[in-house]
This record gives sequence, C-alpha cells and structure tokens, in this order.
Amino acid sequence: MSNPTVIHPHDRPDDLAILMPTSGYTVQYVDGERGEVTHLDRVAPESLARTGRRELRLMETLLKEALANVQDAWLIKEGGQ
Repeated sequence: MSNPTVIHPHDRPDDLAILMPTSGYTVQYVDGERGEVTHLDRVAPESLARTGRRELRLMETLLKEALANVQDAWLIKEGGQ
C-alpha cells in the first residue's frame, strides 16, 4: 500500500479537480493550537464513480468553500498511482 498524497488546499486548491474524479479523499481538520486532529471527513471512490460531471463540479466547489473557512485542513489522496 502506497503512502497517501497530502495536499494543503489553501496552497494548491486546483488539485481537487485532479483528485476527485479518480480517488477517494479524506479531509483532516487540525486544531491549530494543540496540533491535534479534531475530525475526518471522507468520500469513497465508489461514491465519486456514481457522481456525474455536473454534480462533481458542485461537490468540488462546496469542498473548496468549506475548507476556506477552516484554519488548517489537509486533503489526503487515498491509494496512489
């Protein structure tokens, strides 16, 4: 099993368009003061496979907006090439 690719969406938000069609992802929220993970959100690859292009674009937009309001969040690509 390969190591996940970790992307900070505030630095590279356009990578969401590359990751979402082909892979599941995990959004990891980190408490900035304590450096502890507060919670995880995950979407499985099979859920993305059932999602049409239009809905995928909407999901991508909503995810970017949600992450813009979080102090520190990381997008972790599952699997790998």
